[in-house]
Amino acid sequence: MAKPKLMTREELYELVWTKPVSNLAAEFNLSDKGLNKKCLRHNIPCPPVGYWAKVQNGHKVKRTPLPRNTNPELETVMFWPKSDTVIAVKAPASHLTEEQFEKALAYTIPEQVNRYHSVVAACRKAYKESGKRRNIDNYGRVTFPRLTANPGFKVTPETFDRACLFLQGMITLFGSIGWSFVERYASRSDTAASWGFKHGNEILSFEIKELVTKMSVSERNSQTETGKRTSRRNEPDFSFLSYSPPYYKSTGKIEFAIELYSPGFKVRWKDNGTELIEHQLSTITQGFSRAFEYSRLRTIENEKRRLEYEKQEAVRKEQARLQRIEKECRERLFSLADTFDKVTKLKHLITAFETKGCDDPRLVEWLSWAREVANDLDPLAEPRRILDIHEAIGDKEIFY
Repeated sequence: MAKPKLMTREELYELVWTKPVSNLAAEFNLSDKGLNKKCLRHNIPCPPVGYWAKVQNGHKVKRTPLPRNTNPELETVMFWPKSDTVIAVKAPASHLTEEQFEKALAYTIPEQVNRYHSVVAACRKAYKESGKRRNIDNYGRVTFPRLTANPGFKVTPETFDRACLFLQGMITLFGSIGWSFVERYASRSDTAASWGFKHGNEILSFEIKELVTKMSVSERNSQTETGKRTSRRNEPDFSFLSYSPPYYKSTGKIEFAIELYSPGFKVRWKDNGTELIEHQLSTITQGFSRAFEYSRLRTIENEKRRLEYEKQEAVRKEQARLQRIEKECRERLFSLADTFDKVTKLKHLITAFETKGCDDPRLVEWLSWAREVANDLDPLAEPRRILDIHEAIGDKEIFY
């Protein structure tokens, strides 16, 4: 795995003021915005808008000085290289066994279910109990109150039963090949539960969404006249406007999608002119198998990144700790030099008084006391004590 690139604030400051950020960002596999954020975090000023245009036209321009840094943790800037491992897992192979694939080919979504999975059953119960008080959004899809069981449905009332049958079928099919239907984020009580299919240590979320189409003006007017819109709750009143908000109607077409961002292979299946999603179970199963492998490899990659980051973070913190110790030791050294200078002057003063001579016993007593003070403060009097203090500074913990 490639290691991150490290540089000091001064080095990055010199780069951003000698080359446009738009060109420099690509060298670090960042966007312009990403590099600007990096500079902002480390308190590195960037050229203002129009700076490079003035440079090209021969105008004299001034740099914004690099501010002084008092935080050792910000002294080193870290850039992560583009990972080859992530590129390699763009199109992972399916790991379905022959037996698992045959089960997917032979399985058929049931037209009727006597007993649903507890999650699907809870969702159906909430849907039926809502009755006429059912919430419908402007896309015509059913919405559920916060924290109400919803295993990924975004469908209209017309296709709700079909979505339940399809999901129950997928739960049964995937269960027969060893993939379980589980709740994600079970420990979080502040949000609605989310479900997904699990294989090994990987859990994949999904959604079952109905494709809708926009209503025509005549259809919206007809809907209003028949009173169907009165069953929709929480709809804003647009009567004061010169136009009506767009509403959508059911198409009966359903899309089943794995929630992965641009993995490089198919993760969406929908009804088309020749095939319903109920007849695409083999390709859906293959897609999930590839998605599980993709997620597994990505988890490994993320773990490697985390360990490498922790290693680099430990090195950076140790460097910062050593810098703090060095700073404190130097401050102690300069303090000793100042003390030595003062003691030397004090001894010269005492010697001057003694040379002048005086029989007053009070002066003799005062000079004796002054000599004790000078000897007590003299850094040369106890060199071992100075070394002990120096070593103690290096041994003590430095907290941030």
